[in-house]
Amino acid sequence: MKLIERQKWEATSKEIAEVYSNALNSVNRINEVIAHGEKDQEDKAAINSSVNHLEIITGYKDKDDNSFWTNEDFTTIEKAIVDGKEYIK
Repeated sequence: MKLIERQKWEATSKEIAEVYSNALNSVNRINEVIAHGEKDQEDKAAINSSVNHLEIITGYKDKDDNSFWTNEDFTTIEKAIVDGKEYIK
């Protein structure tokens, strides 16, 4: 994967799949902390970090300023962002 300029990437389909997989790891982290966390500062920091990660990567663009993404489903990612923000309020 090659960074062209801020938030603009050139990537193969395999690299896009890896980024998407990492995003789902962040989703799982958010869901696990919400399910089992104590809502302390450490948990809130973990959620905040994961939410920030998801918000950044969902905005990735290609060199032509089009979406970096192909046919990935963002339903669980969008839900994790909303749930995570609600948790850290």
